[in-house]
Amino acid sequence: MRVAEDGVLGNVDEMASEADVPGAPRPGDRVGEYVVKGIIGSGGMGVVLLARDEALHRPVAIKLIRPGLLTELNLSRFQTEARAMAGVTHPNVVAVYDSGEHAGAPYLVMEYVQGGTVEDLLDSTDGPMPVDQVLGILDQACRGVQAIHDSGIIHGDLKPSNLLIGPRFRVAVVDLGLAELTRERSSEPSVVGTPSYISPERATASILPTKLQTRADVYALGVIAFELLTGTLPFEAKSHREMMSKHVFEAPPRPSEVIAELNPALDVPILAALSKDPRQRTPSAEAFRELLATARDTVSKAQGSGSVLLIDDDPDFRTLVSVLLSEEFPGVNVTEHEDGTRGLEAIKKKLFGLAIVDLDMPGLNGVEVTAAIRAEDPDLPIIVVTGTGGAADWRVLQALGARSFFVKPLQTEEFLGTVRQLLQLGSSPPK
Repeated sequence: MRVAEDGVLGNVDEMASEADVPGAPRPGDRVGEYVVKGIIGSGGMGVVLLARDEALHRPVAIKLIRPGLLTELNLSRFQTEARAMAGVTHPNVVAVYDSGEHAGAPYLVMEYVQGGTVEDLLDSTDGPMPVDQVLGILDQACRGVQAIHDSGIIHGDLKPSNLLIGPRFRVAVVDLGLAELTRERSSEPSVVGTPSYISPERATASILPTKLQTRADVYALGVIAFELLTGTLPFEAKSHREMMSKHVFEAPPRPSEVIAELNPALDVPILAALSKDPRQRTPSAEAFRELLATARDTVSKAQGSGSVLLIDDDPDFRTLVSVLLSEEFPGVNVTEHEDGTRGLEAIKKKLFGLAIVDLDMPGLNGVEVTAAIRAEDPDLPIIVVTGTGGAADWRVLQALGARSFFVKPLQTEEFLGTVRQLLQLGSSPPK
């Protein structure tokens, strides 16, 4: 398990040895009103302890400046982090409970999130992660970062190791050790951050107007998104200096160029977040989240557009339709079910571009299935086929949202033309 620099990790079974951090409180010691259980990890200036709140009977994470590193700069950074985190209340940001001083060193008492980090997840994944999983992580991360920005704070060091993943796949932003108040502007800025995720303006220590300062975090979110979707960073470099130079001068590749299977719709929000010029960059974490959500809808529709759900109790008819569709539209995948109940279960598990439903079936009939599908997916096109129905049935089905009605035996060309129109597919190439 990696320990993020100054990060709060959450796995009691993988705590660091006390010998790794000489002078740190040991199990059984008290830090304020909290009983130390062990060391979770340590970073550039902080030691993170697992402790127990005896009054409230809950585990907590305690961060304090490492013995011997209590400089004026570190103390100032620590106090900035304490103020920053205490001012943010959001489910996607690690909560601060308390603060104090132990043996002359300040400490911060935080929520203990049991689990790991996004970096751990990256390390344990062979290749890129599933798109839905990535977008779920990013959605929560963006919400947390936006809450931080709404409190007038820049995180300043967003990276996978500073995103915790807790129970029920909750993502929480942690470690505001490099946080800055947006209203504070230094006349002598310095380069701070992690080179792989640093924005161009931070890599060049540029001073920006207040309204643009939070966009450095948006850039870092863009880098994280690129890495999660492709399994690699947008830039490769042999040194920190070279990496920062590439962030400043080199255009990132499109994610879909790195991973051919990725839908190009995902390129748009990520490249916008990675704009070199903060004035041209996605303006906020919330705007980035919304662009990702739009891209996700596009991807979902594209994934579903080539899938057809066929519900009919006649196996011969199912075979006929499957053969017709596979010959006319080679990329279409047909999922067959012989009754309405199983067909409805499939709708809940998978995206489809079209449903073809038999009117006369045992159990749920076509009218009932059409009504149930429409309740589950208001936009899914439905074709109803029948060997016995008539105009009255069609009026009912049309009122329920069915798009077309065919009588068996099918008029092949008319049927395939309707399927093509509803799926928005082209004709198969000449053979």
